[in-house]
Amino acid sequence: MTSKRTAAFQRNPRLEALLGRLNEAIADVTFPAQETPPLPPLFILGTPRSGTTYCMQWLAASGAFSYPSNLIARFWRTPAIGAVCQQMLTDPTYDFRGEFADVSFSGLENRSELGKTQGLLSPNEFWYFWRSIFPGDGDIGIDLTQATGPQFSAFTEKLQDFAAVRAKPVVTKGMIVNHQVTAFAKGLPNALFIHLDRDPYASAWSLLQARERMHGERSIWYSFKTPNQADLQTLPAPQQVMGQIDTIRRDLKAQLSELPQDRWLSIDYSALCQDPDGAFDRIRSLFAGQGVELSGQNCLPPARVSRPDIPSDVAAAFDAYLGN
Repeated sequence: MTSKRTAAFQRNPRLEALLGRLNEAIADVTFPAQETPPLPPLFILGTPRSGTTYCMQWLAASGAFSYPSNLIARFWRTPAIGAVCQQMLTDPTYDFRGEFADVSFSGLENRSELGKTQGLLSPNEFWYFWRSIFPGDGDIGIDLTQATGPQFSAFTEKLQDFAAVRAKPVVTKGMIVNHQVTAFAKGLPNALFIHLDRDPYASAWSLLQARERMHGERSIWYSFKTPNQADLQTLPAPQQVMGQIDTIRRDLKAQLSELPQDRWLSIDYSALCQDPDGAFDRIRSLFAGQGVELSGQNCLPPARVSRPDIPSDVAAAFDAYLGN
């Protein structure tokens, strides 16, 4: 995938090698986390460009959750170690006579580019963690049809150890299982889900632009594949991205409808931006239904959201795919 990226999005091979050695060293480490009751993890689902990164930043800033920061994500084989290192470096409670006085953080940045945030404490997509446990699908996702009970157990235990460091439930992106939610929910029976939904026209237009930024052209696929990817790739690029968005939205809604209603909720992106207090109250209620009281609160002001100005030819292509 790296060779197809524009220069701005190429990976750093020296960093990849260093982190590979680090994670091989900690792969089998059992971290003695504090004894806490198991806390249900929360997974954010949604299409590409639906606001999942914004949702992660919002929930990270609330103080209610443990989450994979850019630092913690570098310890993907044992995230609890990364969480303790972060706590030691950045929490004033653990400072000793100013030893880390030169480490200063003014708060979480609310900026991102194609899902990549800036800042040590900003949320990370955490895909290396998922891929280190579950079988790969030969592309950029995972294949839960090949997953074993011990793999689900390892995934659960590592998240529980991570959550126990701060005694707060973990929230992380989960779009890597967009088309495997049923199997994933069965393997993690205490998992909770948010489906972040957005106007498909806005998502598709943003996704088309993301292709250009990531790959330098519109014709190259960006983000996770869909079951009908081969068929979609025979269409013009604008219809491809609308098909990608539409396929994921339909699949998510169908799969989530099969789960108990107390395990998931759908939040509209515009509603989240315009009424973050109300959206957070819904998440608080979701956890309360599992006997967990969230300690944080919304800290973002309401924001107005409008549909982007989509060129007429692109909008017509979107209409053509949806049959409008």
